[in-house]
Amino acid sequence: TAPELRPALRPQQPRRARNSMANLLRLRDDALLQCFVRVPYAYHDALRCVCRRARTLAAREQMQKARRAAGWTETALIAGGGSFFYLDKLEALDLENCPEETETFALLSGRWRRMAPMPVGRCGSSTVTVGDEMWCLGGCVTTRAADGNVSSVSGIDEVAIFSPSQNAWRLVSDPEGFHGRNFSATCRTPSGDVILIGGRRGGLNSLISSIQASAGDDPTSWRDMPTSSNFELAEPTSRAFLTPNSFQVGVFDNQLFVAPHPAIDLRSNRGAVQDTSIYDFATGAWRAGPRLPRHVFMPAGVLHGSMFYLIGGMRQQDSAEWTETVPAADVFVLDVSLPRERAVWRMGPELPSPRYGHQVVAHQGRVYVLGGHSHKGAWDTECLNIRLSADGSAWEEVPQLPSISSEENWHGASYNAGRVDLLVASVPIG
Repeated sequence: TAPELRPALRPQQPRRARNSMANLLRLRDDALLQCFVRVPYAYHDALRCVCRRARTLAAREQMQKARRAAGWTETALIAGGGSFFYLDKLEALDLENCPEETETFALLSGRWRRMAPMPVGRCGSSTVTVGDEMWCLGGCVTTRAADGNVSSVSGIDEVAIFSPSQNAWRLVSDPEGFHGRNFSATCRTPSGDVILIGGRRGGLNSLISSIQASAGDDPTSWRDMPTSSNFELAEPTSRAFLTPNSFQVGVFDNQLFVAPHPAIDLRSNRGAVQDTSIYDFATGAWRAGPRLPRHVFMPAGVLHGSMFYLIGGMRQQDSAEWTETVPAADVFVLDVSLPRERAVWRMGPELPSPRYGHQVVAHQGRVYVLGGHSHKGAWDTECLNIRLSADGSAWEEVPQLPSISSEENWHGASYNAGRVDLLVASVPIG
């Protein structure tokens, strides 16, 4: 006989589960808000969908203020912009096929979440965290006009600012005294100013050797700082002179650490690419710091606590010719808290693969390496998003940034690639 047909029954939740939210909503607004601030940021949008009262209490600005007061503010790893390298031929990079991106992502609860896109895509900007915002200073922007002509502006006079808590970008155009540049180095001073060092504007020969500082957390006003003799750069003699990511900076105990000095000419080894320069904010004087074990240029780096990391970049083989430079997997570490006579660079754990064009950032007690490319004569931009282990002895994989897939570039070719020259920072998100 045919089986007896019964109407489908709606699954019943346990009585305790059905009543838990109802009981919670019986609380006074102030008590309920104290419960809400303990909910991880990644679930705030879902929380606002529970009911009208929850949506009102969990409003973005109110939650941000309450979480900050209660000490529950989270920090997100922000990564955006950059460019996608596409090669028309292995020996020639086709710049028209790698415009800068506008996408922005935040690493939260173990995965990348899409955030508000930039108003205009850019790469090569120097980034720094100011309060609960990420400042992106200068950079490179490529545009294509209606007539099809492609133009690229290197060193734009602009500061792009992203607020993760508000999930919004704003632009500060033509700040007073600001020298637009890209591929420079930046950090914050003990007084809270943002300093910007070196970089270039235009082609490889258009160098900027000045050091600038903001007026505290005001991105609209900038001033010049005294420079070291190390920044009186000689006129470049060949394309071997590279400034992108050529040195990194960090501040510790009222001192600015700069390493390594930019390479001037690899063929003659002019330029102290092994040197470290140290600026004392109290005395306004520069002094020489410890030398690196070997020459390196275009590394990425970060000062994490008292440990100064220089990671990857380019190194020379036995020959000093430009054609003999290769990507590096080296990691150099300097404890800047040690007395001058004991402070020496040491080798840290090597990267899983050589890399340059990447970015390094300290986030939640770890050192992260994002993006970049490797291999001589070919471009590989997908395989490296990693972080240093808690004990600093090895590298661990982290979730990969989403990449363009099966989309068309400006010439109609499809590609799937990771990012180089990203804009990254660790920023409070609410």
